[in-house]
Amino acid sequence: MRCYAAGFHPYLLADGQAETEGVIDRWSLELPATRYLETDHQMIPVAEHSVAGSTLDFCVERPLAGVNLDHGFGGLIGTAVTLRGASGGTLLMMGEGTRWVQVYTDGTARRGVAVEPMSAPANAFVTGKDLELLNPGQWHTMSWSLAAL
Repeated sequence: MRCYAAGFHPYLLADGQAETEGVIDRWSLELPATRYLETDHQMIPVAEHSVAGSTLDFCVERPLAGVNLDHGFGGLIGTAVTLRGASGGTLLMMGEGTRWVQVYTDGTARRGVAVEPMSAPANAFVTGKDLELLNPGQWHTMSWSLAAL
């Protein structure tokens, strides 16, 4: 038996303005997740919490102005993450095998947002959470896609 986890690291733009510092403060995010991972000072997950009532609840689209994210989100209740700007947006569709999404707002420059579909959360090889287990000859599929709005 073999264990593995997969993750991808696309950086998204809502309306093609990456050259503008701070542009993500004019964008909004919708992320259909019920849980998020709290991390320690080394960014190692230490606890899982409900997004309900927290500043990390993006189940309903809301602005990213002043929000700093570097969090794993689980308990996905939808199949799409939407990043929207004044003149367009990007839709990340989460398909089979996508159970987690890591979202990172681009540090101090704030020029893009990483929306990273994952099969397991960070540190899964230590915790065992959502690792894929395969016997010889078995397959696992994970899919995701992007669309411009």
